[in-house]
Amino acid sequence: MLFEFNDIIVTQIMNGTICVYSSGGGAGCTNTSSWGSATAPTDNNPVTISTCNYQDEYNTISGVVAGNTYQSGSDCGGYITVRSGSSSGTVVASGNAPLSWTAVVSGTHYIHYNTNSSCGTASNCCTTTLTCTSCSGPVAPPNDLCSGATNLPCGTTNLAGTTVNSTNTAHGTACTMSNYGVWYTFVGDGNNTTITINNSYDIELSISYGSCGSFTNVVCTDYPEDHSFTTINGATYYVYVAGWSSGSTTTGTFDITRTCSVPGSECVPNTVIGSLPYVQTGLNTSGAGDDFDENDACASYYMGGDDYVFSYTPAADVCVNIALSNTSTWVGLFVTQGCPTTGTCVAYNTNSSGNPSVQDVYLTGGVEYFITVSTNPSPQTTPFDISVTACPPPITACSGTFYDSGGAGGQYSNNEYTKTTYCSGSTDCISFNFTSFNIESGWDYLDVYDGASTSSPYIDSYTGTELNGVTLTSSSSCLTFVFDSDGLGTAAGWSAAISCAACPPPPPPVSQDCAGGTSICSDASFSGNSDGYGFIEELNSSNDDCLSGENQTSWYFFEAATAGTLEFGIKPQNGTDDYDFAMWGPYPSGSTPTAICPPAGAPVRCSYSAGAPNPATGTGLMSGAGDTSEGVSGDDVVNPLVLNVGDVYILVIDNYSSTTSPFDMDLSLTGGLTLNCNQLPIELISFDGFAEVGFNLLKWSTAVEINNDYFEIEKSLNGMLFEKIAQVTGAGNSNTVNNYQFIDNDAYKGVSYYRLKQIDYDGAMSYSSVVAVKQSLGAEVSIFPNPTVDKVKMNFVSKEDGVYRIVVSDVSKVIYEQTLAVARGNKIVNFDSFNELAKGFYIIQIIDENGNIIKTERVVKQ
Repeated sequence: MLFEFNDIIVTQIMNGTICVYSSGGGAGCTNTSSWGSATAPTDNNPVTISTCNYQDEYNTISGVVAGNTYQSGSDCGGYITVRSGSSSGTVVASGNAPLSWTAVVSGTHYIHYNTNSSCGTASNCCTTTLTCTSCSGPVAPPNDLCSGATNLPCGTTNLAGTTVNSTNTAHGTACTMSNYGVWYTFVGDGNNTTITINNSYDIELSISYGSCGSFTNVVCTDYPEDHSFTTINGATYYVYVAGWSSGSTTTGTFDITRTCSVPGSECVPNTVIGSLPYVQTGLNTSGAGDDFDENDACASYYMGGDDYVFSYTPAADVCVNIALSNTSTWVGLFVTQGCPTTGTCVAYNTNSSGNPSVQDVYLTGGVEYFITVSTNPSPQTTPFDISVTACPPPITACSGTFYDSGGAGGQYSNNEYTKTTYCSGSTDCISFNFTSFNIESGWDYLDVYDGASTSSPYIDSYTGTELNGVTLTSSSSCLTFVFDSDGLGTAAGWSAAISCAACPPPPPPVSQDCAGGTSICSDASFSGNSDGYGFIEELNSSNDDCLSGENQTSWYFFEAATAGTLEFGIKPQNGTDDYDFAMWGPYPSGSTPTAICPPAGAPVRCSYSAGAPNPATGTGLMSGAGDTSEGVSGDDVVNPLVLNVGDVYILVIDNYSSTTSPFDMDLSLTGGLTLNCNQLPIELISFDGFAEVGFNLLKWSTAVEINNDYFEIEKSLNGMLFEKIAQVTGAGNSNTVNNYQFIDNDAYKGVSYYRLKQIDYDGAMSYSSVVAVKQSLGAEVSIFPNPTVDKVKMNFVSKEDGVYRIVVSDVSKVIYEQTLAVARGNKIVNFDSFNELAKGFYIIQIIDENGNIIKTERVVKQ
C-alpha cells in the first residue's frame, strides 16, 4: 500500500515495519505562475516542455506513472521542485537541475523552476525538458526496415501507416529523401497498378523493384504522392514512404492505397460520343478510375485524380470546342489521339479555379480521340458538365465594327475566354483599325492569328493599350482573335473598324537547300516555288534516280506521328510548267536535316514525267499508279507511301521549266496517318532557360544554319498560347557553332514557357521545343497578430493560384511544416497549429512552389 501526506511518503510495509522517507529537499519552492505543459513521456526520448520558461514559473505535466523515474532539466540550471496533487501540493523531490525523481503516485505533477534553493527568481528564457529514464526506447513500426516490409496486395484501401518512431536507417533507393521511413512490398503480375498516399506531412514516395539493398528505380515522386505503372510479372516491388528531404527527421501518419487493373482497361472509355453537338450534365469523375498521371500524354499533374474518359471518332475532319462547367477547383481537360497512356496529346487546358475549356481543336475523320477530365489531384474527384460542339463558322464582314463583349458603351467581363474569326468572304485581305483599345495590362490579353483558326500563324498577343491606333491586316482572307480575361478587374475594351482590300503580292521566290527544308505538319494544301537550287547542287547521278540534277528545287520533310498512307498532288499554278519530284527515306524518328541531307542513294519514289501534269491529278503519289519510279514517258503519278510511326522522309519538288512560277500541293493523309512537326531548318544543339533575380535568361546554340534569317522568341503563361516578345537575327548560313542569348526583363511570376520560332529567308518557319522557367509567384503575405497568445493568420494577396510551404522554426531547428494551396485573390488563412506551440520566439518562413522564400517573420507566442 502506498500513500502520502504533507511531505512524508509511505513507500512500503515489510514485516509490520512502515518505511517512510521525507520528500527531500525540505519544503522546496512554490511558484504561482504557470507556463508550459506536456504529457509525461512513455519512452526514453526527452520531451521539450517549453523553450521559454522563466525561473519563477512551473510546468504542468499530465500522465505521470507511479514507479517511473524521470529526469527534469533546464538549460539555465538552477533549482527544481517537483510537486504532486496541485501546484502547491506534496513535494516529490527537489534539488539542483537536472533533477532525477521517482513518481510515487500516478497523475498530474507540477515542476517548479528557480535560480537556487532559496527560491530565487529570474526572467531569462530557459528550455525545460522531461525524460523518463526508467522507460524503454520507442518501438519502431513493424515495417521500419526493408526486410520487414508490409505486404501491399491489390485492393488495399486507405491502410493506415506511420513513420513515427522509425529508425535512422539508410534506405538505399535512388530517391533523395529521409532515412526515417517505412516499407511495403508486393509481387508484380504484369497488370497495371496505382499507388496513392494521403499524408499528414510532406512526404516523398519511392517505388523500386529488385531486392533489399539492390533496387531498380521506378519513380521518385514528391507531389503528387501517387504513381501508376505496368508491373513486371514476377518482379518484387518495394514502396518506401518517408519525408521529402534527405536531412529531414520529421515523421507522421498517412494512408496508402493500391489499385490494380488489366492493361488496356484504362483505355475503355466511360462514355462514347456518337455525334455533335454533345451536351451532358451532372457527371462526376468519382469512381471512374485513377488510371492516368503526369507520365502520360500531355504530361500534366492535373491527371492525378480520378479520370472520366470520353471517346469520339468523327466521321469526317472537324474542328471542335470543348467546355467544362460546374466543376470543383484544380481541374484539367485533355484531348489525346488514342488512349492517354499510349497516344499523343492534341490539346489541353488546366485551371486551378475550375471550368477549363479548349477551342479550335482539329480532329481527323476516322481517328479515335479521347477526352479526359481529371484533377490535380486535390481534390481527387470533381463534378462537371461537358459540351462538345463544332467550331462556329467565321463571321464574313468587310465593314462595321469589332467590339469586345461589352459592346460600344460597356466593359467586358471577368473570366472571359472567347474566340472570334472574321473573313473577307473573298480573296481580299481583311483589316482591323483599332480606334480604341484598353484592357487590363498584364492580366488580360487579345491573341491574334493570321488565318481562320488558332492553328494559323500566330501574329502577337496584346494587352493594356498596345493596339490603340494600330491596324492589323491579314496575309490572306481571315483573322482570328482570342480574348482571355482574368477574374480581377476589367476595362473599357476595344473598338475596331473592319475593312477589306486586295492582298499584296507574295514575296519573290528564293533558292533553298535540303538542310533548309520545311517540315510539313498537316494535310493542309500549300504553295511553293524556287528560283534555283540553293547554295549547293545536291542531286547528282548518285542519288537523283529518275531526275536529272537540280533546276529550281523546294525541299520538305515529313515525320509520321501515327501510321498511315501518304498521297499528294502537285500542280503548276500557270498550268504549263513541268514539275518533277522524288522522295527518300525512311530515316529514324527525330532525324535532323543536317544528319540526313543531302539524301544518299536512290529515292523510294520518283517521277520525271515530261510536260505539264494531268490537270486533274497533278504529279504525285496516287493509289493504283502501279509503279514507284518513272521517267519522261511516265503518267505523272507513282504509288502512295505507307509511313510507320516515327518514319522521316525527304521530298524534293523540282521545276524543270525553271520559270519560278509557283506550284500548289494538296496532301491526303489516310489510314490514320498524322504528321509531326519536329524538325528545325537549323540544327539546335541546346535551348535552355534560367531564372535569375528579376529576369529570365534564355540561351541557345546552333551547330549548322542554312538560310536562317532570324529567331522569334515566344512566351506563354500556359504552354499553349504563345506571344512574340523579341526577335534575334540569325547567322544566315554557317557551319560553325553559334551561341545566342536573350534576357526577358518582364518574366511572369511563376512559370514562363518559351519557344523559338525560326524563320528562313523564304518565310518558312519551324518551332523549337518548349522550355519552362520558374520565377517567384510574387505573393504578398502578412502575418498577424504578432505577438499572439494562440493562433496566427496569414493574409495572401496574389493574382496567381499557388502552393506554399509554411516552415516554423525555433532558434535551433524546424519544429513544424505544412503545405497550403492558396487560390488567387486576397485570402486569409488561419494557422491553427501555432496554438499548440509553447511560449517563445519563432521564425515563420513562407516558401513558394519554386523554392523562393517570399516571407520571413519573427513571431512572439505569449
